[in-house]
Amino acid sequence: MRWLTATLALVGTMGLAARPAVGQSEVDVQETQWGFDGTAVPGTFVPLSVLLRNNSASIATGELRLVRILGFSKPIDVPLAVEYEIPPHEARWFQLMPLLGRGQDIWELRWGDSPTEKAEAPAPRVANPAVVLLLNSGGLPRRVGTIKRFPTNLFPPSVTGTDALAAVALDEVPDLQGARLQAFQEWLRRGGRVFLLQDDAGRHPQFPDSLALLNTPQTDFRVGLGRVQRLAMTAREINPETLRTTMLGLPPQSESKRNAPAKSPFESTEGVQWDPHQPVLSDLERASRFHRRWWLIYPLAMMYVAWIFPGSYLVGRNAKRTAWFYAMFLAGAGLFSLAFMKLARVGAGEQNRMLSASVARLIGESTFDVTQWTALAEIPGAWRPLTHDASGRCYGAGAEYETVPGVARTGGDARLELDLPPGSTRGFVSRFRAEGPPIALQLDAFELTDGRLSGLSLTGQLPPGITMGHVAQGPRLYPLDVVGDRRLVAGTHRPLTTLTFITGLDDAAFQRTRFRVADEDATGPLDDTLRGLYRRLAGNAFGLSGKLAASACEPPPGTVRVLLFCIDDSRFQAQSDAYPDRRGCVLYVVDLLASGS
Repeated sequence: MRWLTATLALVGTMGLAARPAVGQSEVDVQETQWGFDGTAVPGTFVPLSVLLRNNSASIATGELRLVRILGFSKPIDVPLAVEYEIPPHEARWFQLMPLLGRGQDIWELRWGDSPTEKAEAPAPRVANPAVVLLLNSGGLPRRVGTIKRFPTNLFPPSVTGTDALAAVALDEVPDLQGARLQAFQEWLRRGGRVFLLQDDAGRHPQFPDSLALLNTPQTDFRVGLGRVQRLAMTAREINPETLRTTMLGLPPQSESKRNAPAKSPFESTEGVQWDPHQPVLSDLERASRFHRRWWLIYPLAMMYVAWIFPGSYLVGRNAKRTAWFYAMFLAGAGLFSLAFMKLARVGAGEQNRMLSASVARLIGESTFDVTQWTALAEIPGAWRPLTHDASGRCYGAGAEYETVPGVARTGGDARLELDLPPGSTRGFVSRFRAEGPPIALQLDAFELTDGRLSGLSLTGQLPPGITMGHVAQGPRLYPLDVVGDRRLVAGTHRPLTTLTFITGLDDAAFQRTRFRVADEDATGPLDDTLRGLYRRLAGNAFGLSGKLAASACEPPPGTVRVLLFCIDDSRFQAQSDAYPDRRGCVLYVVDLLASGS
């Protein structure tokens, strides 16, 4: 009996060890981090890194969901989900990419239905894009200065997740591989900044072939539109003033207010807020909405009345023809009922519709970083899965006060799933990296007079179907003209400040500006709606969000920004056979180095 007692005791002990403690979940959240330093930029897709730990002795699998909460309990927008698989007694990082609202939301992580299987994710601090020191995960701890540290294993796997990153400091070779390496390179070429610091021996890092573009011996050089600088300091020597003046390019704190430039009347933005998503989605949903065909319903109703009286009355007024009266009356009721059911419902005689508006920023010869707004008009109602033929896919409904039935899945099989009622419309926002038409522009002439653009000539390969376009230099926008098939010129029309253009503060001046890039004759109300989105998309091309400032409506120093708007361009739209009626517009954004930069 002793051996039996000992065996039962051993089995019981193993059973206790295999189960989490009472009140403890099998999986729990150990750490969360928003963006790159705990901050985020409103209106953008921001990475949320979550460290999950498996407390059990078996492999833990399931689905981690991020829910946006309004008030105390109401979920809003669409929840995000990522599948997890964690070995016993280990912890793994997972990354979600939510669309950040105004920055005052409550976020909750859920991985089950039990009260112990959820945790609140602290809301991110709203701030400008971050400057971080990129460190390899698993390296020895070391002391650094004011600059925040960020591990390489949490770097987003796509350039679409880097809006909250302004600059990176490196004092060692970063362990970036595969998708993360590509994301870092595209972020730099798109306009990122890299500071190369010295190690304790006074040496700058020497990079392998995969990052050979950083081995240029100059102290200040360009990589695409990005900028790389070598600094004669170590990470420990970075203080708040160095971070502000050298890395962020801001004036010293003591001089920032004293030397603040006076604002012009058109730069007054007091009370003007920029929402990058809701106005675009509202216009698209309004244009995609189905309507009843009243022009057919009213005559049909009059025909029905005439069929009943005097039609049925005349047929059945004779007592011998009473049966004819009932036959005609019931036949009319049945036939007209079917006709009304067929013709009078919302969307009758039409097909499921998809309208989209995109801002496509060129990051390669034919590679684009795309932000897209889409409106779906659904007739029968169904559960609709939607995805794009692209990488780095992120999805959000952009709803500030409404619960959206569905789920946005992240990871390798990222997609948006929506439960759409019959006769409804639904808008959503997506961000992805996709291939598109090749664009190659070369700056042939660039002339400034008193700080203003007096002449500009661009040649190269253009996207097809350009409707209108501008070039941004400094705080102003200059209308573009097309000459032949491969040349754009500017400087012959009156410019507008970018802030004036996108807000319509001087709408009369805008109306006097002639676009001569292509024929602008509208073909219908839908074309007017898509054309009217140009200003809003132009503002979004500058990454505007929140309170407007004139300085935010400028391209980076030393560059010009070319905006080419195609009104009938349904490229980049979501893949789904359920929406045969498709229309869209695309604003192509191309940044070029100005002469001498």
